[in-house]
Amino acid sequence: MCRRALLAILLALFLRSEPLSAALSFERHLSSITYLVENEGVQCTTWSINERQGLWITAAHCAVIETEDGDIYARTLFLRTKPVTVVRFDLSSDLALLKADVHRPGLRLGWLPAAGDAATVYGYPLGIPAPVALFVHVANPWYPYEGWPQAMLFSGHGWPGHSGSPIFDRRGRVISVCQATVVHGSRGDVGGMLGVAWAPLKAFGVDLWES
Repeated sequence: MCRRALLAILLALFLRSEPLSAALSFERHLSSITYLVENEGVQCTTWSINERQGLWITAAHCAVIETEDGDIYARTLFLRTKPVTVVRFDLSSDLALLKADVHRPGLRLGWLPAAGDAATVYGYPLGIPAPVALFVHVANPWYPYEGWPQAMLFSGHGWPGHSGSPIFDRRGRVISVCQATVVHGSRGDVGGMLGVAWAPLKAFGVDLWES
């Protein structure tokens, strides 16, 4: 555990970020963001969208597996220690709705962001046992990329475990969900962090968002 804590500190410094508890304006969201476990290892980040129903959001590629034959299987996941059911998913926007017997305050949807807007990603990169805040900017609010035609591009890049993380605006409202790091060229140059576009995110949880 001491080694994990040291890793969290070093990663936070490297990312020029800080622990979630230090970001006072977002501290109320701490209990609504947690991690998904698969095969006893941290797989992705997830967050509550509806407290009463015990519904959570993550990236679809964290929740299901698509085979080369086109078959789709739900992963065996746990929300920390609670079993998870995949309620529905959308591969085109890379969103999945999960249900678990864990009830936390649902996060709220923000407004459509513009290029240059500041944003904050909260997740569990590299299996760190506490959420870490990563500060980025919206590079392009509509950035189709390979198999994800409904995406958004941010500055910076994520790490394994960031997938599914909520991305907040300055008011603490969700504007996107982390998907992956964009890589360009044969050298694998990092082009930024990819997130779900605002419109499909709004539509996916249209009846679930907390008011």
